[in-house]
Amino acid sequence: RGATPARAPYHALSAQPSAPPSVGLPGAWRRGPRGGSMPYAARPKRAKELFRDYDSALCRAATEHQSKAALKEKVNQAARIATSHGGGRHAVGFVRRLVEIAEDPMAIKENLVFVADSIMRHAERDDPKTAKRFEKAFAPHVKHLFKAALRRGDTKQVIADYMLKKLIPDWRQNCWFRRHMQGILTLLKEPALPEKFKPEDGERPPLSPALEDALVPAGDEPEVPSYTVPSEYQGAPLEPAYIPWVDGSPRSLPEPL
Repeated sequence: RGATPARAPYHALSAQPSAPPSVGLPGAWRRGPRGGSMPYAARPKRAKELFRDYDSALCRAATEHQSKAALKEKVNQAARIATSHGGGRHAVGFVRRLVEIAEDPMAIKENLVFVADSIMRHAERDDPKTAKRFEKAFAPHVKHLFKAALRRGDTKQVIADYMLKKLIPDWRQNCWFRRHMQGILTLLKEPALPEKFKPEDGERPPLSPALEDALVPAGDEPEVPSYTVPSEYQGAPLEPAYIPWVDGSPRSLPEPL
């Protein structure tokens, strides 16, 4: 077995998005050429370049937070690299690297769900057999990716609503991840819980720019209309219309005018 190169800290990569990351590929790809899991050091030169390009594009997509157009370009670039060579033979390695980056605290988790979605779309368009390989590789991790994206209580509802409208309908139409779909829907529809965040936990990643249209800018909240009591009722005593412990019956509807 070839030795796996040491991996640089992910936060060091995100600080310099224009430079290609010096990240070694996971040493878990070791099943041999038939399974597409050959160690990184034993791969041909072209395969090494392919994984370096994918890793670079994936890191850039995971940290993009300024522009929706830039995010779309970087997400699609990572998906094109993953699906354009080998017909999905390296799907396990590509998915494993995406899951590893999802564990980084500064990675924007919803961006990685968008990368997974883009990979499935590119693969389905190119060859259904390639899509099946990626679906099989993603299956053990897909629920975890959604759970990671929904972990923050302050952004959970916005992210869940976006994914229910933009991602899930296409996934169900293409019958992707049918065995896991009910669990994904449960995650997306359950209410957000108060999150216990400690300052010592470090800085949080920003929200994905894909969700900027779903947010209401500060100061642009819709105005709540005020209600004015009619003059003939001003000064009248406030009395409850129904006291349950007195008459024990529901309030009757007012007589029609």
